[in-house]
Amino acid sequence: MRPPEEGAASAEHASFRHALGVGQLDRHDLLTTPLTEGILDRYRGVLVGGSPFNVTDAAPSDLQRRVESDLERLARAALEERPAALFTCYGIGVVTRMLGGSVTLEHPEPASAVWVSTTDAAASDPLFGPSVPGFHAFAAHKEASRAAPEGAVLLAASETCPVQAYRAGTRLWATQFHPSRRPATSPTG
Repeated sequence: MRPPEEGAASAEHASFRHALGVGQLDRHDLLTTPLTEGILDRYRGVLVGGSPFNVTDAAPSDLQRRVESDLERLARAALEERPAALFTCYGIGVVTRMLGGSVTLEHPEPASAVWVSTTDAAASDPLFGPSVPGFHAFAAHKEASRAAPEGAVLLAASETCPVQAYRAGTRLWATQFHPSRRPATSPTG
């Protein structure tokens, strides 16, 4: 029997493939296979999807602690510019905490499409520049970053969540939302 998160992970992987417009996208499940040092050297870029965990969990399991340690290693490697990394959903909490920021339960968003407004800094960002002035994205979370961590560049926010995306260094991005391949339109049309 497959674990319940397997279906969501498979759908998210398909969504990443679709959004990138690629047929092949390698997949590494940190719930079943720890991150090895050699894997970081095999790729120029890494996408990190969601998780059944939350950074605010009061009593994280040993598995959750190991997964978070692996994600922090990946984030540190991206800060060292090897490889570039985009952390989504749960990943923004891991990166925010690692960078000394605060993750809170104050800004939950139900499963829905939300309008994400980009900041002025997003216009010159290599990843977010094409999305100015904003876009609709899928949000579904109970925890969020209170503010972009010190030294990070805030790239996007929504009415209900003050930090939808930020960049740390030149090759590490973190988003609260789940990427999708939809055209940018204003919230009114």
